[in-house]
This record gives sequence, C-alpha cells and structure tokens, in this order.
Amino acid sequence: VVGGYGHYDLGFAVPNLAYDGRLVTEEHYRTGRPPVSTPMRWRDFDFMPGGLEPDVVAKEQATGLQARLQVAEGPVLAVTHTPPFESLLGLPSPGPDPGSLSVYAFFRAYLGCRRTGQVLRQHAANLAAVFCGHTHRGCGPIDVGGFLGVNVGADYGKPAGWLVDLSADGFSMRRLESNEA
Repeated sequence: VVGGYGHYDLGFAVPNLAYDGRLVTEEHYRTGRPPVSTPMRWRDFDFMPGGLEPDVVAKEQATGLQARLQVAEGPVLAVTHTPPFESLLGLPSPGPDPGSLSVYAFFRAYLGCRRTGQVLRQHAANLAAVFCGHTHRGCGPIDVGGFLGVNVGADYGKPAGWLVDLSADGFSMRRLESNEA
C-alpha cells in the first residue's frame, strides 16, 4: 500500500469558464473566489502553512508519491485523498458551454490533482488499484488506465469503505455497506 495526500493542482478547472462574460483567471483560482458576487469561496487558502502555493504543495505530494512507488513491488494499492483522475470526481462532465455553468463549476479546480494521476500512470504496470476520496461522491470501480480506480465516497455522517484482499496472484475487493464501515 502506497499513498499520499495529493492536494489539488487546479488541473481539473473548467477551461474557458466565464460568469456574466467575465473569464475566470488563475488569480481567481489562487484567491478561491469566482469573479461573481457569491458567499461561496474555497477556504483552504486560509489554512495553507506558510502561504504555500497549491502547485508547490501538489508538486511535493506527487514527488513523494513517485519516490514511494519507485521502491514498491506489485501489486500495489495506491491511496490518495484527492482524486488523481477526472473520471474519479464522481461528477458529470461540465459540458460543452462553460459560459452556462453554475458557480459550483468554479470549485471543480480544487477537487483533484492531475499531476498525481500522471505519476500513477507511470507505474500502471505495478498498480492493482487506486483509491481516493475528497469529493464525498462515490465512483467506481472503473478502469483508469490499466488499473482500477475507486472514489470511496464517504460523507459526513455516512461512512463508507472498501475491503481489499491483496495477494501475489491478484486481489479482490468489495464495498462495505454503511453499517459495516
């Protein structure tokens, strides 16, 4: 079992997202506030240690995961907090018209780490599966590039989990029901 937090690298931001004709910029993402009046914001910036930038933290997390995967022998079960692949967000695709999306689409940028997914793909031959969470939306198991991906989907007051049996010959897994988790 190899893991890491993952953080977010803004890699799942909706391209060309705009509200009321105002294009969402990197500065909007770096402040956690969309360019429209709304009480919603991404508050992680209030808690970042030492004013670290999200891309710095995401790079450190991906580098650490890379180092651990390089010494791991298969089959490897990888665990990250943030989803490493967009297909594990547990959300529908944003659609073809980014100008018609709700303000919630802005926050998609903070839901996962594309950089972590790139690291995992480099080690696909040794991976049995990758498990993540963060979005509170269950997803999978699905094929994410030669190995399985699962977003556990636990939520506040609604525990969830997966039971995984790894062996040299392969693995099996099953979702635990809320009364088992």
